[in-house]
Amino acid sequence: MRYPFMLFLSAITSTSLLAQVVIDPNLRKAVTKPVLDNKNLNIVASLQHPLCEYKPGEKVKYVFYDNVQSTEVTDRAVPMAGEYITISAVVEGKEYTLIPQRGTGIGNSIGTSTGLVLAEVNAAARSAGTPPAPSLWMVSSSGSGFSLSYNGTYMHSGTQWGETGGSIGLTGSNVVVGTSSVTNTAWTFNSVTEGGNKFLRIQNTSGNSLLGLCYRQGQSVTLGSNTVRVVGDLAPTALSAGTVSSGNKVCVQQWLYKIYKITKAVKPKTYSTPVEPGAYFINTVHDNKSLLPFINGVAFGETKTTMPEMQWQFEPTSRGTYFIFSKTKNMALCVRQERELQFRFASVNQNDFYNTDSLQWIIKGPFEGKYSFTPLLNSKSPNIAIVMTTKNAVAVELEKYVNGSYWQEFMIDSVNGPLWGYTDMHTHPMSHLAFAGKNFHGAPDIGSMMYPGTIHRDAGFDVGETKKDCNTTVEKARSVADALGNCNGTHGGWGTDNNCGDYLRNGFIGIMEGTSDGAQSLHGSKVYGYNPDPSLAFTHWPKWNDMTHQKMWVDWIEMAYRSGLRVMVALAHNNRVMSEIIAYNDHGTPKDDKTTADLQVKEIIDFVNRHRSFMEVAYTPADLYRIVKSNKLAVIPGIEIDFTGNFPLLMEDNTESRRKIDAELDRLYTNGVRYIFPVHLSDNAFGGTAIYEDLMNVMQKLSTGTFWDIECSDAADSITHKYEVALDRGITTAIQAGLPLAPAMLEGLSHLLPLPPGIKEAAQPVMTSIFSGMLGSLTPMLQAAANAIPDTPPNCGPVRGHRNAKGLTSVGVYSIIKMMQKGMIIDVDHMSQYAVDSTLSIAKRNNYPVNSGHTGVRPASENQRTYRQLARITELGGLFGVGWSGQDAKGWIDNYKLGLKGMKNRGVCFGSDINSIVFTPKPRPGANIQYNDFGFAALSSFGHQWKYNADGMAHYGMLRDFIRDIRNMNYYQELNVLYSSADDFYRMWDKCERNKRYAR
Repeated sequence: MRYPFMLFLSAITSTSLLAQVVIDPNLRKAVTKPVLDNKNLNIVASLQHPLCEYKPGEKVKYVFYDNVQSTEVTDRAVPMAGEYITISAVVEGKEYTLIPQRGTGIGNSIGTSTGLVLAEVNAAARSAGTPPAPSLWMVSSSGSGFSLSYNGTYMHSGTQWGETGGSIGLTGSNVVVGTSSVTNTAWTFNSVTEGGNKFLRIQNTSGNSLLGLCYRQGQSVTLGSNTVRVVGDLAPTALSAGTVSSGNKVCVQQWLYKIYKITKAVKPKTYSTPVEPGAYFINTVHDNKSLLPFINGVAFGETKTTMPEMQWQFEPTSRGTYFIFSKTKNMALCVRQERELQFRFASVNQNDFYNTDSLQWIIKGPFEGKYSFTPLLNSKSPNIAIVMTTKNAVAVELEKYVNGSYWQEFMIDSVNGPLWGYTDMHTHPMSHLAFAGKNFHGAPDIGSMMYPGTIHRDAGFDVGETKKDCNTTVEKARSVADALGNCNGTHGGWGTDNNCGDYLRNGFIGIMEGTSDGAQSLHGSKVYGYNPDPSLAFTHWPKWNDMTHQKMWVDWIEMAYRSGLRVMVALAHNNRVMSEIIAYNDHGTPKDDKTTADLQVKEIIDFVNRHRSFMEVAYTPADLYRIVKSNKLAVIPGIEIDFTGNFPLLMEDNTESRRKIDAELDRLYTNGVRYIFPVHLSDNAFGGTAIYEDLMNVMQKLSTGTFWDIECSDAADSITHKYEVALDRGITTAIQAGLPLAPAMLEGLSHLLPLPPGIKEAAQPVMTSIFSGMLGSLTPMLQAAANAIPDTPPNCGPVRGHRNAKGLTSVGVYSIIKMMQKGMIIDVDHMSQYAVDSTLSIAKRNNYPVNSGHTGVRPASENQRTYRQLARITELGGLFGVGWSGQDAKGWIDNYKLGLKGMKNRGVCFGSDINSIVFTPKPRPGANIQYNDFGFAALSSFGHQWKYNADGMAHYGMLRDFIRDIRNMNYYQELNVLYSSADDFYRMWDKCERNKRYAR
């Protein structure tokens, strides 16, 4: 949790992915064919069309039937024997590639020869992953020239035909592809450069003729149309010109070309991603369903890990595909027609079974930890644009692949294997109960507890204001309006429409937000969260730069779950000083850390239990594994408070102190707490805090009577943050004068009655005088703040920053070991550097993982991690959560990559700190998420719709959109690590549980 206290108090006191992967060599019926067997050089699968995408010198891969050719695009002027060439032309602004057309003759009788046509090269063909047709020609020596062959047949002059009605003398032979015994197969290549582009002129050596394309201008030029003709024997006078035209006929004689040289061949390669042996569930990502076989078909049912019929086995073939069997292996998933899936009974030993294309599947992934399934259908030309889908959430169908469609991506969930999904190590779903319930507004669901004064119900004005405009006792939210209605009672000022309001509290919150760079939080009766009128609903909050309203409504958590969130640490948090300031006149609400945290933990557990359809509380690592395996969200309760057990700052290490620590940790564990921060934003009995929020020094002074012990860091620490004295005597004067709150009080008068122009300005000196008296006697805490001026910190020069000289105390060391003995998950964030390093040493001695769950990598403040610390954390099996306050997706992924570097590409998670006083990610310049009906529609609640490109991450549900933005920036490998973090969390916790018995 990160609080901008410096801002808060200073404000109060001043103004070509080609996924071919080698499969296990022990394949059934392995087939080996010559690598350069020309008969097998037709391209059958790739994820884009590289002929149109790569530049000279780039390494690319082509997938051929039963072998993979690694090729190099060269920049040779003309092709040579032994090379491959593509030939294309630009016709009326479109590029067409020369290909053979089997069984299609052009002109008169060609017999069994194959004609030549042009296939359009377009973006749709490339994005679909299917080249328009085979288009690689083999160049070989042939007499005085070269021959061009495809699949063992040669380009040559064929049957004569005559062009009529033209005036450019098109009398020559049609060019076709025929057998190797035909004549006129020799050609010469001449390079031509025009306008910076290189062209080939291909001349038939048996006659003075050029290979040319003639078409009728104005008519459509399409694949196989008679308007596309490849002709030769042009008039000699035309040979020097690139294009000859007459009337509406045009002949193109210059060809675009690319040359490919075979540099490496590997066999066999696969279409699919390797899948480890074992039993799997095939689960949908978006609706918690599992693939379920029936006698005559297949469908999706509720996930039940105890049902063996939902378990599947993948058996590899020599073609790099898979058979997908039910666990009993007496039937397999197959395709009868292009859009119909069914099951076929067969023995796995029958040769005809193994040779059936319709039973073979291409498995691609992981893609954010997810996979797609494509039926082979035709081994010579698999349609990789067709995938298995579950669009209607029940029936299983085959549909054309659409980028970004959730119903076409599945989890391959091993029965006893790794977990799938991502982890958020730091959330605060019950923030509306922290800080005396008056800093955050809005409960996460119907049924959540709400403090008095936080449900606004305008009772209307009456004499003496006997009817309260809000709840007067603790209540459970009975409706969405109760939980997410306007924040007038919680945050608003007093008025005829809000006799629950408070202008001092309203002023404190407004000043805190106003001094936070970019915060937009608004408050009042006309500031809408939920509203029954869809045109008003959520027009003001939540937003990415809103700091004080609920962003974890249960529907939004479920949206994040549907995007792959499978482990979520839910933390109680608080700060007593802030609670005392912001709710100075609320004498019945708890403000101390222990009581507040207890209430939040209980409410977190009750909240999760109300929504067991998609989430459960995990109290043990075995619970977590079971919950995630059942395709649900595992929630781990924890605490992040300054003073665990309300223990005093100074606590002697004696028998009585240790008894109290034991009792408190036992009590917390019994109450469900499994994740714990030994130190938070203040020095406490356990150790020193990290220096990064400077005014927390003053907050500590107010709560403990002591300031931090500040010293210069070492240059090797990479600490750049320098502490600055935040409260000086000028600020003291500002507190005593009450200047910051005078405008807030004047604003409050406007709610009571309209003020004529100029009245506010005239009233300001009077209000300043009134507030001077009010603040002078408000509380001893504010009076103390007016005089809390820390000593000037040491001058550390231009390189070194400041750190806390206090490390772990003796009782802190004892407490860390006690936490380990209970198997609790320990987070070192907020600890001073000395305290972090001491904790890591204790952890190493006990081989016990610890985490750093919501921060970043130095150089920065003491609260960020060094690479040395990350190396120790990853060695122990701990995790690292990357925070995001004030960043966009690009800034976050850059920090995530730094975390991956330090953690050796494992165990790096989200550390969102959502519902704390931080921003969620802002819109990224250039973000271009496309919303459509392909399973990725814009998220909406109660009539309001959010779109990430403009709104950024307005609430927790938009984790889905945030991840999609990262995907759009092509950070596939980073996302795959993220989607393995649920398994990383399980393994970390399991190690804590296994090693707790050895902690000393």
